[in-house]
Amino acid sequence: MTYLISEILNEKKEYMENDLLFYKNKKITHAELDDYSNKYANYLQSEGIKKYDRVLLLLDLNIETIIIIFALLKLGAIYVPIDPNQSEENIANIINDTKPILSICDEKYTNKLENIKMKIIFYDESREHLIDLKAVSNQYIKPRLIPTDLAYIIFTSGTTGKPKGVMINHMSVMTFVNYVVKEHNHSERIRSLCRTPIYFDPFLTEVLPSCLSGGKVYIQDRTVTFRSFLKFLEKNQISNFGCGPSMLYLMASNIGILRNFKLECLEDIYIGYEKCPLNLVKILRKELPNVKFINGYGTSETFASTTFYLIDNTSLNNDDLPIGKPIAGADILLYAGDGREAGIDEIGEILIRGTTLFNGYWHNEIETAKKLKKNPINSEFQEKVYFTGDLAKKDKNNNIFFVGRKDNQVKINGYRVELGEIEYLIYKKDFIKECMVFYNKKIICLYNTYSRKTLDERQIHTITKNMCSYKIPKQWIYIDNFIRNKNGKIDRKKMEECYIDKC
Repeated sequence: MTYLISEILNEKKEYMENDLLFYKNKKITHAELDDYSNKYANYLQSEGIKKYDRVLLLLDLNIETIIIIFALLKLGAIYVPIDPNQSEENIANIINDTKPILSICDEKYTNKLENIKMKIIFYDESREHLIDLKAVSNQYIKPRLIPTDLAYIIFTSGTTGKPKGVMINHMSVMTFVNYVVKEHNHSERIRSLCRTPIYFDPFLTEVLPSCLSGGKVYIQDRTVTFRSFLKFLEKNQISNFGCGPSMLYLMASNIGILRNFKLECLEDIYIGYEKCPLNLVKILRKELPNVKFINGYGTSETFASTTFYLIDNTSLNNDDLPIGKPIAGADILLYAGDGREAGIDEIGEILIRGTTLFNGYWHNEIETAKKLKKNPINSEFQEKVYFTGDLAKKDKNNNIFFVGRKDNQVKINGYRVELGEIEYLIYKKDFIKECMVFYNKKIICLYNTYSRKTLDERQIHTITKNMCSYKIPKQWIYIDNFIRNKNGKIDRKKMEECYIDKC
């Protein structure tokens, strides 16, 4: 078992001639990815790149980009993927902070680096390769790497809006990959969909398991239409993909279109990014009865998903959807405060410990100290745990249920109220499609329904009859579409800004 991403291709030699990556009319095998990335590593060494150097990537998702990333990982360099949709000011700040030795940039994003003084290699996707591979040896000097060496720095705004550079090491990534391959029966027959941009951490979850298991990865542009998405699944016989609730909403809202495609190939849909309503899964289980829906919970700081939960028939009879139990190598504590772990059905903050933890925030000791702190429950261990700011509770079977964000707690009439709990009670009703609750001198609920109709008094009474009076929303506002951020999550801040004047 390897804990270095750079060695994953050589873990099982019997898969080397298997086709691995597919994009448009191109494909390469495991052996070719290994060989090409070795040559790229040699080329980048000649450009002065060495262990621990940062390299900025402004690249779209394709085979060439994955080759470049593997080359950097083999050198022990740290790649810094950038969202090209960010402002030039944000990009300049990231460059000033990380001080990369080199930038590899798609030519169409040239304007993003116009005022930047650094070495830039431009890449045009119309070319076969960034370099002439025939002219470069595949024998490069491998540096000595250990699993806690950094693999990448990903900048995320999180909930505060201020970008932080999350430092992720090889072990954090490979803890997840080794678990998924072993526990989720990832094998040569698996055909995974990859459509997440490289500047989101789920990107590696879509590529690396197949690198280890001998499976296939089919790359699709993220900007395609819903019909094109389904056609791609059907044509390439995709067996699994990951998504957030926003994609599931799209599928549930377009059942007629969904039924036009033969998707018997689909085996697993991994759900993440934000809380997924149980009713949404119920609708899709009827349309895709052979698909296993797997719910998960994770953060950028602990790489991808820390928990998994296979949604079975028993789950569908519950009131809420669990996020499951921690993967091997990780553990979750629910902290109630005062050095005490939360009891059954008691809400506590999610603390994560184990080998999935990040190394901290790049050049940000203050924020790192806020989030990576001494374990308050087992303080004698002297270990650091990640304080997520997320709230959850645990049932008698040790399944964990996500409640909401700690910063969504408010005080009303002296009572501490979790807004996420109110959303949970609203989501229990099968006529609710989406909802968001916020507080502005009173509790307001933004919502929509599967019927696309506003709630009547009877329905509101059905929702609120078991709520404490101080938790009942005083205003209900129907909206057609929720504003989402680039991760596909509901953008709570923008939603509040848009509707606060109407309350």
